[in-house]
Amino acid sequence: HICTRITVGHRENVKVVNEGALTVGFDTEITQELLEEGLSRDLVRAVQTRRKEINLAVSDHIRLTVFSSEVANKAFENFKAYIANETLSDEIIIADNDGIEAEVGEEKAKVKVEKV
Repeated sequence: HICTRITVGHRENVKVVNEGALTVGFDTEITQELLEEGLSRDLVRAVQTRRKEINLAVSDHIRLTVFSSEVANKAFENFKAYIANETLSDEIIIADNDGIEAEVGEEKAKVKVEKV
């Protein structure tokens, strides 16, 4: 029989769940890097959906033009290599465009996908 004493204090951005003898705490703070990574993942999802809609083959390379808020555009710039790798983008242009509107986090982005 092992007895463990747990002291529970309050820390900002930490959520605690207690179920019987099990207690788990997790940090809910979103850093700038996590925010940017999340926006970039949402963009990848939107691009993959668009690729399907325009019947591109899995191996088709694309030119991606995207535009959103200042925060989202910075995220796309910082995660360009990840986005390019995941979407087979030979070129990523961050500029206003006539593409479809997609949800990226809580933002709206214009996304244009062109086969190269």
